[in-house]
Amino acid sequence: MTLNQLRAFLLTVRTGSFTAAAAELKMAQASVSELIRRMEEEAGLALFIRGGRRSS
Repeated sequence: MTLNQLRAFLLTVRTGSFTAAAAELKMAQASVSELIRRMEEEAGLALFIRGGRRSS
């Protein structure tokens, strides 16, 4: 797990969306999504339920 992955995860939890987290991190939403996907792959489990406009 990298520091960038952890930051993306924490901001996604705090803001409730990949888009809002990306805006705070000043990066593309797809980049945040990819960071989280890699974390999920490393952990072997889903960290968020994806769907609609909010992540939970």
